[in-house]
Amino acid sequence: MYNYPSRSFLAKVRRIVNHHLFVMTDASQMLETIVTETGADPVGCVIWMHGLGADATDFEPIVPLLELRQPLRFVFPNAPVRAIT
Repeated sequence: MYNYPSRSFLAKVRRIVNHHLFVMTDASQMLETIVTETGADPVGCVIWMHGLGADATDFEPIVPLLELRQPLRFVFPNAPVRAIT
């Protein structure tokens, strides 16, 4: 059985996401993203961030393997390329 996050936790996540969406109003700051939905009228959204050495295309193939009970939207942003020292 999956334990769903509490409402207070989800409210905190919404505030953080809304803040970052507000901060990124300049089109030059928008990230290249891959968006996929597992069905019509998604009931939620997962923003899946990659780590160093990966990109958005690495995780998109995993979505069909998930056994989801409800349709979700998945957003896979690509981070800007930057030098590693």
